[in-house]
Amino acid sequence: MKSTPLRIDVRSKGFAIASMLVVQCIFLVAQILLIKSPAYGDEHTTDLVLYQQYALKFLDGEIPYRDFQMEYPPLALVVFGLPGLFSMQKPIDYEAYQALFVIEMALFSLATNFILFRILSIGKLELANPITTIGMYTLGVFILSPLMLWRFDMFPAFLTILAFLFIQSKKPFLGGAMLGLGIVAKLYPLVIMPIFCSYYWAGKNPKAFWRMAMGLVLAASILIPLFAFDPDWMLQMLSYHKLRGLNIDSLPGGIFLLAKATGLMEVQITHDFGSFNIEAPYSNQVVQWLTPLSVIVLGIVIMLSFFRFRQERGKNGSISGHSLVAYSVIVLLAFILTSKVFSPQYLIWLLPFIPFLKLRQARFFLIVAALTMLLYPFIYALLIAAEPASVLLLNLRNLLALVLFVWLLATNLPARGIPRKC
Repeated sequence: MKSTPLRIDVRSKGFAIASMLVVQCIFLVAQILLIKSPAYGDEHTTDLVLYQQYALKFLDGEIPYRDFQMEYPPLALVVFGLPGLFSMQKPIDYEAYQALFVIEMALFSLATNFILFRILSIGKLELANPITTIGMYTLGVFILSPLMLWRFDMFPAFLTILAFLFIQSKKPFLGGAMLGLGIVAKLYPLVIMPIFCSYYWAGKNPKAFWRMAMGLVLAASILIPLFAFDPDWMLQMLSYHKLRGLNIDSLPGGIFLLAKATGLMEVQITHDFGSFNIEAPYSNQVVQWLTPLSVIVLGIVIMLSFFRFRQERGKNGSISGHSLVAYSVIVLLAFILTSKVFSPQYLIWLLPFIPFLKLRQARFFLIVAALTMLLYPFIYALLIAAEPASVLLLNLRNLLALVLFVWLLATNLPARGIPRKC
């Protein structure tokens, strides 16, 4: 009954939403054409070269982790391999692979619009305005398009927001399955899983929780054959990330760069594991403390989500979709900010959820995204050289990301009841 008025409202604004989809297409096509500009440098293509290498080996019949090492979970190979399958060239050359890959990511971005539209249509986010929601996503695409077409993160982001749609549609098995596929594609949806678990347990719906768990386990079972080829494949993949150093983009990495730029500390910048990292006094100790800090912060966020959801259910008889969105963003920000790596593409993980936040908070995220894109790829070479203005810009970006985390958490604490307008 409640969903009907919103469904009619969404359709009545279809022309405006369709216009924004056209605008997104124009943004994406323009980005594909402009990406060859010397202003971008070569950094944005390095991951794509790696994706093609993985795809060629996989399509040639080699088994990942046994015949070649790969830093990503196995489902990522589906995304890497699709351009090779659809290419007329065998084997596919880099130019053709590049063109097909960016089209693939553009399609995932456009498909995300449909998921956002479906979330609006089911009427669980009553305060969400369809035009504002799609408009904010359009602005996010515009800002992040220099990056999102050249990384595969749009794929797990699509799976994650699809999981959210199924959770809100009372289809927990499918929600768990999509979340499981997202984890098998790029691990990070694993930190959202406890928020969804809190949603069901605080809502006193254990049956839905177990259905979600069954869907997740079933999706994750695609990993089982890999153990037959190499029982240690998962440890090898995880050890790669464990051995990575402190990334210069990370929250503590930016502070070390600031110390270098101001002459307070001798800091070396190295390039290994596909990123630029910090070597300095106490940097190893910082890395060691980041893992327990991350566990503590994530644990606090999960605990607060449970009490928040339980409070809402006790007061209103149901849990707000806005609170589930907010805590999904909060837990992702907590994970990113306490990590030793803050790659610019991590913002793509947040992008599908951002349009459902309060408008001021969504705008604040766009500022963080714009600063990130200014740093990468346009002036990243200056950052590597610890040029003071670029270092200050990085620390401003990190500070604003931290402010957004605190802001979201403060406006969604259990003691505050139903979220107030911000």
